[in-house]
Amino acid sequence: MRGNPDREAPFFFMKPADAIANCSTTSATSVSCPTNTSSLHHEGELIVAIGKDGLRIPTTSAIEHQRPNKEGFDCSCPLSPIIPKEDVDLQQGTQLLLKVNGEIRQLTTIGSMIYSIPEVIGHLSKLFWLRKGDLIMTGTPAGVGDVVLGGHISISCGDLLPCDFVIGPSDIVKSKAKDSMT
Repeated sequence: MRGNPDREAPFFFMKPADAIANCSTTSATSVSCPTNTSSLHHEGELIVAIGKDGLRIPTTSAIEHQRPNKEGFDCSCPLSPIIPKEDVDLQQGTQLLLKVNGEIRQLTTIGSMIYSIPEVIGHLSKLFWLRKGDLIMTGTPAGVGDVVLGGHISISCGDLLPCDFVIGPSDIVKSKAKDSMT
């Protein structure tokens, strides 16, 4: 097992199904800013899509259950299109980069993650069944910070398609996001 053996046990956050906001590669998507918050934060993280059901998956075979890609309210989970793991080369040195209005706010490498992707899959599958299509947020690096209406967020991770979006008003974005999911 890599990393520090004295690590804390991992903890996870859940997102409701309507949290997903599809980010296109041709233009920035609008992501809603909830009206009941005074503090909205950016968090860039690698998202792993489960491609095969499993329970109690050993870390050594966990990678067979994943398809890599890029806290819940409507449209709180913008992500780029899911790409099969066979079409992506994510190495320990692959950078995860988040920019707000062109300014770098988060920058790390896949190898700096506290838990590897197989470890995350293995741990979660001890707690409950992982089903094809489940999305796992792998954690965010240091640099989480505030964003405001009109803020342009850009997230990239190696060969994965970039995720670009703008923070928009909640009443307009909700209807557009729900339409894009049907």
